[in-house]
Amino acid sequence: MRTELTPDLAEELIGRGFESPDLDYKQDFDDSTEAWMELAKDVFGMSNFGGGYVVFGVKDGTFEPVGLDESFQKDTQDWIDRISKWITGRVAVSYLEHVTKIGGVNRKFPILHIHGSVGSLVVPKVDGRYVTRSGSDKIAFRQGVIYTRRGTSTVSVTGEEFWHLF
Repeated sequence: MRTELTPDLAEELIGRGFESPDLDYKQDFDDSTEAWMELAKDVFGMSNFGGGYVVFGVKDGTFEPVGLDESFQKDTQDWIDRISKWITGRVAVSYLEHVTKIGGVNRKFPILHIHGSVGSLVVPKVDGRYVTRSGSDKIAFRQGVIYTRRGTSTVSVTGEEFWHLF
């Protein structure tokens, strides 16, 4: 897959219509601790897997492009700072806020390009604990666990997979 994040690539990713180890869709992003930690786990896995893309504004399951409100705004450093505070190693990302019309209305599709880790793995240095809206405790990721992508899921690495990361 190409690596430079351009408007043409954004349109291709938005319209692809299926997830893969290097492409994950999220319908929205609400800035909650839960959203950040669940996204961070996917970023850790993609980074260790060799890279990939997270596209916001596409329904998971149906892959219908719906976009986010045009007022949504982050910059590359926002993403890096929030995700990096939980890891050893370094996460490299590129970011594009792509705007296109959906049903005659401008909608924003934030797209993160997660670059593959080089020279070291991305490993959580803390447990990613949060409280869900319903009040239950959940752990998005565990300290010291190495994550990767298997199919369309972010999972902990098995012993055999570990050696393939190098």
